[in-house]
Amino acid sequence: NVRDLTVNNIETLLRSEGSVRGQIILVDNHSSDGTAEAVEHRFPQVHVIKNRYNTGFSHAVNQGIAASHARHILLLNPDMRVSTDALEKIVTYLDTHPEVGVLGGKLMTEEGRLVPHVRRFPDIWSQLAIVLKLPHFFPRLLAHYLQEDLEVEKEQDVDSVRGSFFAIPHQALERVGCLDPRYFIFFEEVDFCRQIVKSGMKVRYVPSI
Repeated sequence: NVRDLTVNNIETLLRSEGSVRGQIILVDNHSSDGTAEAVEHRFPQVHVIKNRYNTGFSHAVNQGIAASHARHILLLNPDMRVSTDALEKIVTYLDTHPEVGVLGGKLMTEEGRLVPHVRRFPDIWSQLAIVLKLPHFFPRLLAHYLQEDLEVEKEQDVDSVRGSFFAIPHQALERVGCLDPRYFIFFEEVDFCRQIVKSGMKVRYVPSI
């Protein structure tokens, strides 16, 4: 239900392809604002999958992956816009770093502020603190979990990155499979990152993208 943002997202993707020839797949989880129809009308080259009900994030992503024949996958939320050279950089990086199973870039707001999205793997204590709203009283309580000590301009291996901009090489999917559809929404990308790390591959934050 974010038709205009989705259209802007696709327009930006098409402008940023450069030498990359990609495949754009939109999975619409039963929106009611005409998103899927607008995309079909404006962008006939986009493969649109329309679900009859909201199947959840993981299931929808897996539908898109199944419909793809690319060697790398970029999961992109509808409210994201990639920079001009982002797609070329992703392809070049994943082609030359076979140890990487998930790649995350630097996310910025429209005003140019950093969006914190790199986190350490959760434990029972960090999640209990969130449920009990303890950070309202102790703001630094989650500093470790939220990785507030991240060197934001340094390329590095991390535990997890946000699923809104989440690049996966096909060899990672072959090794660990797709996202676990038991996660309807939230933590599905954290679980996938954990599986990647357990498999011996890397989750890498690359701020130049």
